[in-house]
Amino acid sequence: MGKTIELKVKKYIIIAGCYRSGTTALFNLVRLIMKHTKQDYNAYFWEGVTQGDSEYHIVKTHTYSPTFGNNAHKIYVAHRKLLEVKKSMNALKKSIVPIHSDYANASNTQNLKFAYGDAQLWIAKADYIQNFQALIKDPIMIVISILNDLELRFTPIILESILKEFNELKAPKKGHDKETLLTETHKKFI
Repeated sequence: MGKTIELKVKKYIIIAGCYRSGTTALFNLVRLIMKHTKQDYNAYFWEGVTQGDSEYHIVKTHTYSPTFGNNAHKIYVAHRKLLEVKKSMNALKKSIVPIHSDYANASNTQNLKFAYGDAQLWIAKADYIQNFQALIKDPIMIVISILNDLELRFTPIILESILKEFNELKAPKKGHDKETLLTETHKKFI
């Protein structure tokens, strides 16, 4: 008899939303859930290439993808009102960095409309939609909801360790952190 080969099915957990909507916070909560429940995962910003061969892929994006939209294991969306997103962008006094060819020649307002439109497409397919304010103010309920949605076992100690590490995240002074995806544009955490 031949040797049995076990194929690992990749489960894509998409973290989506408009710029400045809390996607980085939600990405880090899911990443820390996977880390502290000892799951086999890779976590990254989607740049057109799957990274690694883990069971779970936590993928952050601002751009809608029908491939992921139709085939993701889970889709979690961070949502913030457009006016609040604009205020946050204005507070940064920084242009949106285009990440999609459709955005390349657009003004900031057009960029924001594209990104917000993409967020609405994700919302239509979402397994879980998280409001920005609740994400920042009450992460414990969000962590519990996601743990339950992913059917992952946890103890109060695991929950405490996820929240402790989440609350200790800090934005770098320059550039971006490849693990947390935090940039210098994130205040404390957001």
